[in-house]
Amino acid sequence: MLDAAATVAELQTEVTSLESQLKEQEIDANNVIEQWQESCSLSEDKCAELEKQLESMNQEKTNIEKALEYIQINNEELVAERLVLESKISSLEKAAKTERSPESEAASRLKEKEQELSDALETIARDEEVVQQWEGKSRKVSSCPHSFRFSHM
Repeated sequence: MLDAAATVAELQTEVTSLESQLKEQEIDANNVIEQWQESCSLSEDKCAELEKQLESMNQEKTNIEKALEYIQINNEELVAERLVLESKISSLEKAAKTERSPESEAASRLKEKEQELSDALETIARDEEVVQQWEGKSRKVSSCPHSFRFSHM
């Protein structure tokens, strides 16, 4: 019976040891599970944050695409408007070359009349010089009447 009691005691010690090992392994497993849950929770939070950023960036991308489309449409309109304006300018420049405006005609006539007036003033000034020369000569002649003899016929 001794053998049986020793065997029972030995088995009880072994069961106690195994229970202790099992308890330690359970604690270790619970720690690993807890760390995994924390890591999973952090990953879920990070994923939710990244999804928000992705949604925000997609919205920003959509806004930029709309703005670019608007700019492209406006640019096309501006290019078309520019071409129309350039055509009008070209037409006006051609018309200005072939046809004088009333203001430019009046200015041209005024310039012509100013030149005619300037020429006339120069002519008058020259004529006055000639008149003065003749007056001077006639005074000399008047002051010396005896030097001229007139004969009566």
